[in-house]
Amino acid sequence: MVSVKSVKSVLVLVCVGMVLGQPEPLPLPTVSTVNLTAYSGLWYQIAGIPQFYEIICDRCTTAEYTVLNESAIGIVNTASSRFGYLSICKITGTATIPDLNEPAKLKVQFSSFPTPPADYWIVELGEINAAGKYSWAIVSGPERRSLFLLAREREIDEQLYSDLMAKIKSYGFDLADIVKTNQNSRCR
Repeated sequence: MVSVKSVKSVLVLVCVGMVLGQPEPLPLPTVSTVNLTAYSGLWYQIAGIPQFYEIICDRCTTAEYTVLNESAIGIVNTASSRFGYLSICKITGTATIPDLNEPAKLKVQFSSFPTPPADYWIVELGEINAAGKYSWAIVSGPERRSLFLLAREREIDEQLYSDLMAKIKSYGFDLADIVKTNQNSRCR
């Protein structure tokens, strides 16, 4: 006969094993250099880990970056609302590089949110294209609570998407948390 005490002991060991058995992901790397001019311009969100504001503003998501100086870029993020393509969600802000020795670890502050600056880490960048701009970017933060896959085109080739998802997974992200952004033909 199995005692209640032995069942409790087994349950405690299982729970401890589950907690201790989960390895911590390695610290999230970032690129070593960022050319802000090549990073500036219009980006389309291809996929990401949904954020609170995407409950309403969940499609046709773009980010436009403008170089302000050697350590700051202006931000204009726009998206369309799920309640109609004519309803536009827009927010502006600034991303700054607090330490020029780590140019890919930016802090973002949005004008209309009185919150502390958020981490904006450039994890990986695609090649610079013919227009002198990075072709894609993977962006997150040290705790991996956010993820943004950005590209210069509204849609990217399925093979490239698959390759980038593999990269994202290799950084310790659960692909089940990532949602492809609706960038359909109704987007402007």
